Amino acid sequence: MSFSGAYTFRSALSLTEIIATLRAKTPWEWLERDSEFWGDYTSAQVSPDLIFKIFVEDDRYLAELKFEDESLIPHWEALAAPWLQQVLPHLGATDIAPGVSNN
Repeated sequence: MSFSGAYTFRSALSLTEIIATLRAKTPWEWLERDSEFWGDYTSAQVSPDLIFKIFVEDDRYLAELKFEDESLIPHWEALAAPWLQQVLPHLGATDIAPGVSNN
C-alpha cells in the first residue's frame, strides 16, 4: 500500500520550464507525463520507495510525494523538507501550502 502527501504552490514558470529547471538543478530524471484524468504532469523516482510528481492545477501546481514503503509514512514531512527547502526555490515557488494528494 502506498501513501501520498502533497503541497500546493504557485510559480510563474510553465510546466515545460519547470521540467527543464528540475532536470538542470536536481539529480533525478524528470519525465514528461500525461493522464486523461490528471492532465499533464512530471514525475521523478527519487529513491526506490519515493516518487515526486508535479501536477498542473487551475492556478497552482500540486507537488505530490508518493511513498511506496509504509514505514516511511510517519517520516513523510521530514522527507518532504529537502523538496520544500531546496527544489521549490529553483522554481520560484510562492504561496506554498499543504495540499490534498491526487492519489
